[in-house]
Amino acid sequence: MGGELVRSWAGVTSSEDAEPYLAHLQTDTVPLLQGLTGFLGVEVLRRDLGADEVEFVVHTRWQDLDAVRAFAGDSLHAAAVPAAAAALLKRYDATVVHRVVAMKR
Repeated sequence: MGGELVRSWAGVTSSEDAEPYLAHLQTDTVPLLQGLTGFLGVEVLRRDLGADEVEFVVHTRWQDLDAVRAFAGDSLHAAAVPAAAAALLKRYDATVVHRVVAMKR
């Protein structure tokens, strides 16, 4: 896998924990990622699922697979979910998906 990559992952919070989860991302996760060589950015998508649930899809962008490996280690496809984030999530993907950026405008 060569070139810029997007690492995708999803999790679900209760409606009550949605804002605290976003705050965790903004104050803890994003600053940590910004300190890593090869990290290019992050997008967080939000969707109300009803029934007191909110889904978040997180796309992190990386320069290449080596940059992802520096973050994730040898378990490239395992989700990296800190305990503070896991405490706010009702459920989340145990694995991530990596995709090569085929077009960017």
